[in-house]
Amino acid sequence: MDKPPHGLSTHLQGAPQDAWMFGLRRLLWGFIRDAEAVLPSSTLLAKTEWHPQLLTNLKKLLSTTEGQFGLKAADKLGNKLAKTGLLDLPLTGAVEEKDWGPGIRVETIHQVKGESIGAVLYVTKKPNVDALLAGTLTEEGRIGYVAVTRARNLFWLAVPHTCLKALRPSLVAAGFEEFPARR
Repeated sequence: MDKPPHGLSTHLQGAPQDAWMFGLRRLLWGFIRDAEAVLPSSTLLAKTEWHPQLLTNLKKLLSTTEGQFGLKAADKLGNKLAKTGLLDLPLTGAVEEKDWGPGIRVETIHQVKGESIGAVLYVTKKPNVDALLAGTLTEEGRIGYVAVTRARNLFWLAVPHTCLKALRPSLVAAGFEEFPARR
């Protein structure tokens, strides 16, 4: 970005306070999630297929961010995203199509409502854990409930290390087991 607002990265990672920030996060999340229309598939040849599509799609994304949010793209984007060092192999490595596995599925909680999934990893911040432990009275609590109830065989709750000590007693009391065991 050319002269991005102060703290843009921090605000995108945290809980945005402004409505426009929610819209920008939604736009960026859609970008990284859509291998067909926006972020090119890592199975494409990096130098001749993936990189040109990435540049084209990033220019479209940046045009949208400028039009919707007034965030202007930095000059000479192509120079900043040079293909120097890219090989003409898929970014995933030389894998034959017959050997492609299902990979890891990344979804938001809202995208998996009603599904049963073998294993679920719910990556949280302290307020997410507090809401999960408090029950389903709030939207955050309901999101945590959906995360827990989607897991068929295994549910992992990723808790920030900085608040684990404070949350540990409540999590254990709620039936969570710690892995790996405390040191």
